[in-house]
Amino acid sequence: MEPLGPFPLASPSWVGYRKPLSGPGSWAARVGVANGKGWEKTLWTADDNGLKADGEKILTFWQAKTEVQKFAGKKLGADTTTTGDDGAVITVDEALTQYEPTLRKRGARVYNAKLPRFHLTDTLLSKPITLLTEDDLEGWRDSILEKGLAPSSVNRVILCLRAALTQADKTRVHIWRDGLKALPDATEANNVVIEDEAKAQAWVAAAYAHDHQLGLLTHVLGETGARPSQAVRLRIRDLITIDAKAPRLMMPKSGKGGTSHPG
Repeated sequence: MEPLGPFPLASPSWVGYRKPLSGPGSWAARVGVANGKGWEKTLWTADDNGLKADGEKILTFWQAKTEVQKFAGKKLGADTTTTGDDGAVITVDEALTQYEPTLRKRGARVYNAKLPRFHLTDTLLSKPITLLTEDDLEGWRDSILEKGLAPSSVNRVILCLRAALTQADKTRVHIWRDGLKALPDATEANNVVIEDEAKAQAWVAAAYAHDHQLGLLTHVLGETGARPSQAVRLRIRDLITIDAKAPRLMMPKSGKGGTSHPG
């Protein structure tokens, strides 16, 4: 049989009814976003075919209508749960928004909460996080890889989204983790390890021959294993020579991941 509905509600959301050839029907939630896009998902069984509504899995039309209305016109709650203070479900867009002040409080880059937005569709941004599945997340991850984003960049984007989703709903961490698994060997090409000491010394010598400043930087990196961003911030005062036989070099903190003010 053809589905009946959808029945439009006051907000940009609809409740639809589907009736199979046999057995009870079901209620489907549909939420529209910009440019005619949106999402739709069958969520509850209808109270027909002799079934009695229980308010959870089996709903009347009016109960289904109330639940669907929660998926539109949502506001963020004060805590990090899947619903706001008005009982509405939090969307992916709102989870990212809620993640920004958390990053700001700990001195991390707020851009990490904005980065996923450049790659998420309007449909996914408007989707309640309670409806996200592993397939949804894995399919999105693979799609941005197919569009040409470097594997290392894909990993950075999905880690930002995973952190935001984890803060919003810790009960579904297994879904965020499995659906947004990092791509393997994404950084292998950037990790160059010179195991031959003679070859390493030749690299340093070649750097000095090209330019003294470059040679000095290369020499420091080779001896300390520090990141270039750390080495370039070294000052004379960072070399501790109290014990001439065992001098120490005080290395500035790395700016990777921990803080936006490494010092």
